[in-house]
Amino acid sequence: FVYIWAGLAMTMRYAARFNDDDGAHAVIWSLYQLLLLCLLEGLSASSTFQHFKLSNLFQIAAIALFGFLAVGFWLRIVIFLPRARPFALALAAVCFIHSGISALAGSFSELRGILLVLFCVIALSTD
Repeated sequence: FVYIWAGLAMTMRYAARFNDDDGAHAVIWSLYQLLLLCLLEGLSASSTFQHFKLSNLFQIAAIALFGFLAVGFWLRIVIFLPRARPFALALAAVCFIHSGISALAGSFSELRGILLVLFCVIALSTD
């Protein structure tokens, strides 16, 4: 749940401030929706939630989703809007941290529970 909520909260924060109607935004939002769909499909492919056993599709989609949010949404603002640079850079860093934690949780199964709690703490503290 927190993965989906964190991704939605990041995009709501972006859309409230920087949303446009140009072609680049149409492509960005379409790619975001595709990655979110992959994340949800990976969640439904998981069979044993009680053991933190998430599917590979979910883990790859989480890494890709937060990496894309950092680059496609926030670093774009860092490059093109100097006044919003500190705000966007901080949120891009949070997205990269989320992506890194997702990658580590997929790699180190013995630390997965601790890393997921860390992800939740960071997601809740940035809102």
